[in-house]
Amino acid sequence: MTKIRIDVMGLGVIGRRHVTSIAKGLIQGAEHTAVLDRTTRKEQWVKENLGDHVKLFTDLEEFLSFKLIDAVIIATPHPYHTEPTIKAFKEGLHVLLEKPAGVYTKEVPLMNEFAHKSGKVFGMIFNQRLNPLFIKLKDIVSSGKLGEIRLNN
Repeated sequence: MTKIRIDVMGLGVIGRRHVTSIAKGLIQGAEHTAVLDRTTRKEQWVKENLGDHVKLFTDLEEFLSFKLIDAVIIATPHPYHTEPTIKAFKEGLHVLLEKPAGVYTKEVPLMNEFAHKSGKVFGMIFNQRLNPLFIKLKDIVSSGKLGEIRLNN
């Protein structure tokens, strides 16, 4: 089986969950070669949890131009989803993006446009959509029992 090199942008709580899952072999066929975080403060954590073979980058352009990456998971803070997503597609990488896609709705069609042009896979992570609590909540809202849902400005 050929391995896909999936690397993560952002080593906060969610990003560390992604890299740890891959490092432990929980994602069959996936491996790490690099990670990106804004600072080098997590360098020791990377070595201890991912190994010496995983390179820590602090610069987005250097990370994306690293030729040992096939796909990225973007787990950066929400306002910083659009730029790395577009740049990843320009580098020919597949992208899996933590929710939300963008802080502003105009960002989403732009990312979709770059995904389409690149011919690469673009996916979103909605980790709570199968949670029974949220399924029940959606059913209640959809039933109309709460009345009409509207936005007050």
